[in-house]
Amino acid sequence: MIESFKFREITVDGKTYYNDIIIYSDHVQSEWRRSEGHKLTKKDIKKILTVKPDILMIGTGYGGLKVPVETEDYIKSMKIKLMVEETEKICKKFNELSKSNKITGLLIGPLNRYVW
Repeated sequence: MIESFKFREITVDGKTYYNDIIIYSDHVQSEWRRSEGHKLTKKDIKKILTVKPDILMIGTGYGGLKVPVETEDYIKSMKIKLMVEETEKICKKFNELSKSNKITGLLIGPLNRYVW
């Protein structure tokens, strides 16, 4: 469960992170990096999609992360529902939906203090 989110900080299951993370159903992957700065590519999400989530939730920070159309199309071609919103909103939706769906929540900056 995501307990809190604020600028450059997110708390999941009692642990606070200061960098970009991926939330899987059984663990949190910290220190996750994208290959192209504030752009999410197919290469960045290949491992995530191997768990075949029902929904992939992508937090864009405060709007900084861009998800190109080709990345969206790639996700949707795998019959995975995609939700892309600012991280604060996606955190709330993640907590609501994760109770009844297989979700991988991909939460993206601005968590990494070294980006700014």
